[in-house]
Amino acid sequence: MDTSKMHEGMDHSKMHHGNDVHKGMSEHDHHAMMIADFKKRFYVVLILTLPIMLLSPMIQHFMGVNWAFAGSSYILFALSSGVFIYGGWPF
Repeated sequence: MDTSKMHEGMDHSKMHHGNDVHKGMSEHDHHAMMIADFKKRFYVVLILTLPIMLLSPMIQHFMGVNWAFAGSSYILFALSSGVFIYGGWPF
């Protein structure tokens, strides 16, 4: 099927393409915002990783401690899920 004939009479100038969020923003500004977002996500994930490491049974075994308490596995699951979702969202 020849698609060029299908689009001959269509006016594409008024079509919405979803790019209105960054309308009027230069490419440099867009990249700067992306870098700032990645930096913020990195530091938040880094901070959340510290309690995850301390609650991890393998790390506790290497350190020779046992900091397990009632509900620690649920806290570990919640923190890990948060890191996975928040840190991985852009990808």
